[in-house]
Amino acid sequence: MSNKCGSNIIIAINNLNYPIKVLAKNDFNGINTIAKINIESITNTLNEIEFQKKIIEIIERNGQNSGLIQLSKNILTYFNSINAISTKLIFEYPYIVNQYFSDKKTSILKNLCRYIVQLDSDGKEERWFEVEIPISLKDVSQNSNCFTDLLCLPFIVLVKYKSEDLIFVEDIIEIIKNSTSDYFVSNSKKSNNDISTNQIINKISLLNDIKKNLETKYDVSNCIICLKNVNPIFSYSFGIT
Repeated sequence: MSNKCGSNIIIAINNLNYPIKVLAKNDFNGINTIAKINIESITNTLNEIEFQKKIIEIIERNGQNSGLIQLSKNILTYFNSINAISTKLIFEYPYIVNQYFSDKKTSILKNLCRYIVQLDSDGKEERWFEVEIPISLKDVSQNSNCFTDLLCLPFIVLVKYKSEDLIFVEDIIEIIKNSTSDYFVSNSKKSNNDISTNQIINKISLLNDIKKNLETKYDVSNCIICLKNVNPIFSYSFGIT
């Protein structure tokens, strides 16, 4: 894909699926997954022909075992070598964990992760991590008298942040699950009518609790927490920063 702009051009690779290893809390060697790689950069038109070949070579040379941080650094090194004006990398991948419930039943939880790296025209580099954690009826089934109107289950909690800390997806899941569970317990004695009339307050309260717990436990900045409804009939999102 290319869009010419004077002597510069936008060059991109979209939705390139590639096997990669990502960090896991319970596996020192990490786990294998398939990342969807998206790359976009503004550079001189002279770099258009060799761009895709060079990027594929870097990805192949990097290998499956190097991880996202090293791969992103290698890609940025290439773009710096050709004096790219700006570059954005997005690695999107599923992260599967086993989920255990109080009734001793288990299920598989699929979380969608994104590792985003941006390099602007001033040479400023930003690295973001984003994860979507699904919350289902099963997660809060012990409080059946308050789910219908509390938050419109099922929903997804999206967490986006910048941090130098090593934060595993499992740690974020734990924070979200604990905050959600505590919130449902604290509201279990309220009537559905009381809960329904405070929908916005309910959402803000839950998201603020998740944000507070994450920022208390880890050194994160620019933290964004969103709640995304996944009702098949209608959808919406709600967030705080």
